[in-house]
Amino acid sequence: MTPVVTVVTPVYNGAAHLEPTLRSVREQTLGDVLHVVVDDGSTDATPEIVASAAAADPRLRVVRQANQGLSTARNNGLAHVPPGSEFVMFLDDDDVLRPAALEQLTGALRADPACVAAHGAVAAIDGAGRPVPLVRGEAATRRRVVRPERVWTSRRDVRELASWEPSDFAALAYVLFVYTVGQVLIRPAPLAAVGAFDPRLRVAQDYDLWLRLATLGPLRSVSDVVLDYRQGEMSLSADQTTTRREDLHARFKAITDRRAPAATRRAARDNHRHHEWHRAADRLDYARVALRDRDLGLTGREAVRSARSAVEAILAVPPWTWPYDRRVRTYRRRWEVG
Repeated sequence: MTPVVTVVTPVYNGAAHLEPTLRSVREQTLGDVLHVVVDDGSTDATPEIVASAAAADPRLRVVRQANQGLSTARNNGLAHVPPGSEFVMFLDDDDVLRPAALEQLTGALRADPACVAAHGAVAAIDGAGRPVPLVRGEAATRRRVVRPERVWTSRRDVRELASWEPSDFAALAYVLFVYTVGQVLIRPAPLAAVGAFDPRLRVAQDYDLWLRLATLGPLRSVSDVVLDYRQGEMSLSADQTTTRREDLHARFKAITDRRAPAATRRAARDNHRHHEWHRAADRLDYARVALRDRDLGLTGREAVRSARSAVEAILAVPPWTWPYDRRVRTYRRRWEVG
């Protein structure tokens, strides 16, 4: 039987938290589910855990590969999605779906054929599975700039999306508010049209994908919590330099994507500009606070970050693309050499 939903879970040495993840898929109220688990060359107890789960549930399919990284493992799992599967979800190996998550997201996406995907809300858990506050919870607020064609805007020119409004390209181009892949259910056709995950990215693979998907249509928003997102050390102290560099690269790709309509590329540049204006203001506020606390090192770092964002915003005022074309090419060359 062709599944309604195929869930793809890449895992590398994930034995510590894998069992609750597998169980959360197995116990979904939607029964027509295939779970493709891609073992990315694990050396811990992961293979035994997956084998045991597969023996107990014929809906679980195991794919094994040499270690190639998260994006490649996700893409390999996508290649094992059966033709005719109505929807696809990518679920990380330490996150836990709420029991009705797939049923809710499937219903929402079926009800809105114009949407390429649907995303729900997330709650946070710690390493032991206990509820904890979501780190940077304000980042999950869906927002958009009211008049992005303007050269400059302030935070007062940004509004929160209403619950009934989908998450469109302009909102996503302004700020990423989707925490993790496991809260998103995707239609396979638009996913095939834009391509899967970019292996050149380590932390912004999902942002890059959401931007590309949103060029074809909006994402339906579901206000209910559909996923418990496990916050570990990486969540709390991620490499901000890598995150910043890759977020910029994802936005630069959107600005220079010749397959997208000119209006979409313009929206990408406009919303990038406003994001940088607002980031510059935020960083300047952080610098003031650090100066008040007499932390001169942090004051200097935040002042530099503010200045760099202001420069990015100024560069995005003219309607050119060549600086972004060059920076995308440079990033790709560095990745190939590295």
